[in-house]
Amino acid sequence: MSRFRLAHFSDVHYTVGPFADPRHSFHGKRLASFFSYYLGGRGRRFRDVERRIATLLDDVDAMGVDHAICTGDLTASSLDSEFAGLAGLFGERLQRPDRYTVLPGNHDRYVESAVRTRAFERHFESLGGGVGAGFPFAKTLAPGLRLVAIDASRPTGFTDATGLSGPLQNRALRALLDADTTSTTLVAMHYGLVRWNGNLDHPTHRMLDAVDVLDALDATDANVALVLHGHMHGAFTAVSARRTILCAGSATDLLVDCGYFVYELDLGTRAITIERRHWNRREGRFETIDCTELQSAVRERRGEKLARQAPLT
Repeated sequence: MSRFRLAHFSDVHYTVGPFADPRHSFHGKRLASFFSYYLGGRGRRFRDVERRIATLLDDVDAMGVDHAICTGDLTASSLDSEFAGLAGLFGERLQRPDRYTVLPGNHDRYVESAVRTRAFERHFESLGGGVGAGFPFAKTLAPGLRLVAIDASRPTGFTDATGLSGPLQNRALRALLDADTTSTTLVAMHYGLVRWNGNLDHPTHRMLDAVDVLDALDATDANVALVLHGHMHGAFTAVSARRTILCAGSATDLLVDCGYFVYELDLGTRAITIERRHWNRREGRFETIDCTELQSAVRERRGEKLARQAPLT
């Protein structure tokens, strides 16, 4: 296989309204989700999200990609009913780790109870590195192409959305990267390492040890073609000292130009092309839009934001 097509989507946020599951929605940090839903506009931004996610998964399949990765935030507040609803939309795809990879985001580790009951793992561990694999993990996507994934998501305080990869995982990441310096490597995570302009993310929203992860990626001799993430809902590309970083944005948030990316990698020449599948809210479908500037930004290794739509129209 000389060419490989990869779909990358993120932050789908399958959302159950707080009053649909009141026994679990009105205590602890989930109260923050309650206020965000009604006062912060999240209810409007993710209205009819189940339909958009179902259309998204069908569109990914129809694009004929070789693999698809979701870089986290499957849910709004890690309710078991949200995980179960999304798992129902994935259906038989949950049995295809060769075709799909799914990572957790901070909203999927929203509260301690979700971690304690392994809510994400019970529904989506089959699409990670393998049952019981943990993080980081490496997954072979094709001969000469591998995916390396880390997880910095964790429960935090009421207004805190920070992540932490941690020294143990970072050392393991370095070892995984250095173990194979000939294959083309894609690195995936939920949190962004930098914003589109190269600056660190906001103090309450960033990966706290992002600099350590950046150092690991830039220090290795592994052929890291792309670093993929979500967490920030607007799509963009950014760069580190040696790496090209792509944020897919949210595939479903109506506040932004929601959609997902399809990357085509030439494993011989290592050339990469990008296609943006954008949600046409009038037609209720995903369609390709021109992202020439983003393509140029990747080639020239400079940050570029994808244009935003007018919100909530």
